[in-house]
Amino acid sequence: MLPRLISDLLRAIRRRAGVGRHEPDLGAALRQAMEKRSAGEFAVAEEMLRAAAFAYPAEASTHALLANLLDSRGRLGEAREHYERALRIDPLQPELRLVYAALLQRLEAYAEAESHYDRVVLERPEWVVGYLNYGLAVLERGHWTKALGLLVHAAALAPGMVEAHVNLATAFRAVGATRRAVDHCEIALRLAPANVAALQNIAALHYDMGDSEKECAALLERAAVSGSDGARIAAACAVPAISDSREEIQSIRMRLARNLARLKSERLDVHDPASDIGITPFYLAYHGKNDRSLQESLAALHRLACPSLDYVAPHCDGGRSPSNERIRIGVVSASLYNHSVGIVTEGLLTKLDPERFSVTAFGIRPPFDSVSGAIAENAAEWVTLPRELAAARQAVARRELDVVFHPDIGPDPFTYFMAFARLAPVQFTSWGHPVTSGVPTIDYAVSTNYFDTDDAQDHYSECLVRLRDIALPGYLRVPPKLAPVCQTTLGFDRGRHVYFCAQSLIKFHPDFDAILAAILSKDRKGEIVIAYDEDRDAYRVKRLQARLLRVLGARYERVVFLPRMPGREGFLHRLQACDVALDTLHYGGGTTSLDAIALGTPMVTLPSAFNRGRHTYGFLRKIGCTETVASSPEEYVDLAVRIATDGEYRMYLKDRLHESAGALYEDRSAVDQIEAFMVQAVNEARRAGTPRLQA
Repeated sequence: MLPRLISDLLRAIRRRAGVGRHEPDLGAALRQAMEKRSAGEFAVAEEMLRAAAFAYPAEASTHALLANLLDSRGRLGEAREHYERALRIDPLQPELRLVYAALLQRLEAYAEAESHYDRVVLERPEWVVGYLNYGLAVLERGHWTKALGLLVHAAALAPGMVEAHVNLATAFRAVGATRRAVDHCEIALRLAPANVAALQNIAALHYDMGDSEKECAALLERAAVSGSDGARIAAACAVPAISDSREEIQSIRMRLARNLARLKSERLDVHDPASDIGITPFYLAYHGKNDRSLQESLAALHRLACPSLDYVAPHCDGGRSPSNERIRIGVVSASLYNHSVGIVTEGLLTKLDPERFSVTAFGIRPPFDSVSGAIAENAAEWVTLPRELAAARQAVARRELDVVFHPDIGPDPFTYFMAFARLAPVQFTSWGHPVTSGVPTIDYAVSTNYFDTDDAQDHYSECLVRLRDIALPGYLRVPPKLAPVCQTTLGFDRGRHVYFCAQSLIKFHPDFDAILAAILSKDRKGEIVIAYDEDRDAYRVKRLQARLLRVLGARYERVVFLPRMPGREGFLHRLQACDVALDTLHYGGGTTSLDAIALGTPMVTLPSAFNRGRHTYGFLRKIGCTETVASSPEEYVDLAVRIATDGEYRMYLKDRLHESAGALYEDRSAVDQIEAFMVQAVNEARRAGTPRLQA
């Protein structure tokens, strides 16, 4: 919306440029300056605009044009000065005030920006553009409720305006209201079937829901309309969230490999992959396979299509000289808020030795909740990254970091593509998305000997670092206590044995179906309870229900899908009240397993060969309570049924967990080992020089 607003502003300025007795001279000067700017002669245009501003100091248009030129060249402080002068001269120009408010937003002068937005919508209550820009500004800051109110009002003011519905869809997607987001995308497409932004939005929404067929159709339509190579790449990489069978998984992976090979032979041109491609093959991680080859092939394709991804920060070119300064660390993630990644990262940052380490946090929005606020408070600096890759890379490079830590490469497209740049001599990833990135600039993957086996290096393009005898490569705080509640208020049948699988639906691998079927066959009073999000999971539920019905037959009657309860406490109450918790195969629980252990709820798990299928096992091994760790599917079934049907044994396990769970939390050893790893890696990089990107 902002580029269109700037165009409107420039047109308005041109219309006003000739006002007064100096009309011919001023109008001609401004037209010449704009022509020079359009030709890329920015220094000449600036000189001409400064001369005009000096000659006509009381004319707002000269200062506004100069401010906009300086703004476009990244000289925000100077731009601010001239925007302010223009507004003092002509305070009733709403386009100018909105563009100035957007500048203040980028300068993180949020309170001042909001005062200007407030003034615009107060003085021009019928102007839909004011509400749209204000809504998007507060949405960027994570103020969901206020953003939705402003954007809903904008759509009501202009129900036939495509941008109003596209932006409202963006806001609904941000708060997880997927179906309402789809509704507004569909309205936008009825109004303008070839609207690229609406096609991009609806493709992203189908990606969120895991409906790869509709996602692919929308992407191919976008490619046809806009000629976007990024949309073609995204369509070729579309993967469903719920697979129907092991055979379908194999077919999906073979098709992806063929698509990547085909695209590599074509001449592709992608300017900004974070927006042009906009997705990652996130759902591959749930197939229970070694993803290294596919991830490396995908990264190679991205580098061919967008060579600017191979950016190297100036201070990394040849390595930095040895220094006795503190090691400068940058943490780059879209999840630095009340999210499992943010929670663990915040715990780690507060425990790093401030005499030896200085941390800068790079988030995609300003701090907006208790976790992001705590991270900002404990870091030396919080930097909100611009949502354009080149500018974001520059923002990180300017800090001349020794280490860049990407906790979760994969879930968010923007931070995934940020990882391709060499922004520090040492770059590593870890627990947030426990799958190899395939990105050649990520030097290390930090794990534990519980999560990764001795032969696991083959699973990683990165050098695998296995910390010793710790539960998680991070620092966990002790969770709060929870009072028990009655089962019936939670949707459980008190006459049944409740087997609760609290994992995300995308973790239900087809191999898990046989285990569920065997449990229900062995325990005729057993009930499998699966929690889901009524909005986002609507498509996934249908896919999973159809698959389970086919496999379980009559036993499917004892499978209960329950909508998730509002708030975290409802989820925890269900986890505490069930008879036994079931860990999924191949990609098991992380924070869910930690919650179960803290609550004293026995969880049965079957470790896989891959990191992502060994977390529950690792937690239980750390606390010495491995009674619920199975060695085969048959043992998994036997353990689950025994715990659910034998109350005495279940209480024994609960007591064991309550007594031992403390070993998972506030483990200083994890912090010490991470510190030692970073010191060693930085010293090696300083001796050897920065690793250079290899083609």
